[in-house]
Amino acid sequence: MQSSRSKPCSCPSLKLREVASMYFTMVAAFLVILVVALQGSAPRQSDFPYKVPLDPQGLLELSWNVSYPEQAVHFQLLIRELHFGLLFGMSD
Repeated sequence: MQSSRSKPCSCPSLKLREVASMYFTMVAAFLVILVVALQGSAPRQSDFPYKVPLDPQGLLELSWNVSYPEQAVHFQLLIRELHFGLLFGMSD
């Protein structure tokens, strides 16, 4: 019969830890590079490139953008000091 003697372990879990450490380091480096590449350094242009002041004091400003794929016009009304109310209407 063979005696069941156990050999001293050469720590295979240490190699697994090294592989896991390198794997997660590479994933983290890839994510950092991806975020930096996608973020960009140029300032984002305005969503409403067309603007017109509606009063001489500059308290009211109308901005709009045309979306051709959606076939829609988006409006934004900027009111700096609202004392009363505002009624905004359109017709075609």
